[in-house]
Amino acid sequence: MANNKAGDKASGAAKDQDAQSQRSSQQQQQQQKQPTASNVYPNPPVFYRSYGKNAAPKHELAVSLEPPKIPEGAYMTFGEFWTPEDKRKLTELALRTRTLKEEGREQLFEDAPEGQPLDYAGELRKVSKLALEKYCALMDALCDMNLSMTDSRNKADEFETVYVNLLYLVNQLRPAQGRQILINMLKRQLERRQETAANLRRLVAEGEARIRETAQAVKENATVEDI
Repeated sequence: MANNKAGDKASGAAKDQDAQSQRSSQQQQQQQKQPTASNVYPNPPVFYRSYGKNAAPKHELAVSLEPPKIPEGAYMTFGEFWTPEDKRKLTELALRTRTLKEEGREQLFEDAPEGQPLDYAGELRKVSKLALEKYCALMDALCDMNLSMTDSRNKADEFETVYVNLLYLVNQLRPAQGRQILINMLKRQLERRQETAANLRRLVAEGEARIRETAQAVKENATVEDI
């Protein structure tokens, strides 16, 4: 009897262990099936809490967001000393087109008389002809083996001067070009709108005509039925 009881206890303990192991394995399988939470993007840096309305104490990696103060007096930038006045003049000069004389270039066209606009068309024709002449002279110099490198370099410099003058005159016409492009764009928009309005008027007229015809047909049918 005692041996039977001991065997029953041992078999019961073994069954309990098997049931517990099954429950643990089932729990593990359920945990594996459940989706795990993960961030699509990395977390922000730790010092982001130092900014904003509810800012935490300043972190050692946080930097000041205040703009730097305007320097007073002379200061160095790219190895050169500047003053706020020099910077202002340089900014004003950058906002307008510098003349060829200010750039140290030779000007091949005459300035416009005081109070009158420059004849850009005439000056462009002159400079274009001069550019063709200088280009042909440069090609002849490059093909002539008897000329020295100095002479060829001079011909190239002459052509460069003519090209810079031609480019300067063309750039002076950019505002006029922009205005003309804007005028043409507005004209096309006006034409499209007028065409759209005309199509709408035509469709409205056709619709009103169909309505009148339908109303007339309804009246005639009603009259026939009354008779």
